[in-house]
Amino acid sequence: FRGWQLPANLKILLLTRLACGISELLGYFPGDVIGFGGRESPGVIRDWACNARTGEYRPERMQNDFAAQLKRLNCPVMSVSFSDDEYCPQRAAQNLLNKLPAEQVSHLHFTPGMLGLTSVGHFSWAKQREQLLLEVLPWLASQGKKAFQFDYARMGRY
Repeated sequence: FRGWQLPANLKILLLTRLACGISELLGYFPGDVIGFGGRESPGVIRDWACNARTGEYRPERMQNDFAAQLKRLNCPVMSVSFSDDEYCPQRAAQNLLNKLPAEQVSHLHFTPGMLGLTSVGHFSWAKQREQLLLEVLPWLASQGKKAFQFDYARMGRY
């Protein structure tokens, strides 16, 4: 929730607690009915809620130190954020990117107008992706084979 500003961060805290409560009560999270996500298990919701509240990815029953693994990431990363994305504002995206080696990260931040759209949000870019692709393709081309190589051995098992 530290990636959001008031009052959105309080909304994140409340909604993550509510989602956990609903999933525990029903035995699943009815995201398909509510309009957020899909039908999910309580464990998935707890993991998501923990990540949203703490900024740390610590799935239940996993002993991995994902923060350490992210620091060892050895491939280029392109991150894209949107000014009207309520689920992942630029500050939240930056909090995640700060977990990666800085030399590996490129980040583009867009307003809807920069993409010729009236709104982008968290999902809408995928429906009208042409302009976004035109913005990202030069970076992808500049990476050559590096963009498609991933050193699994360096990351460790997950």
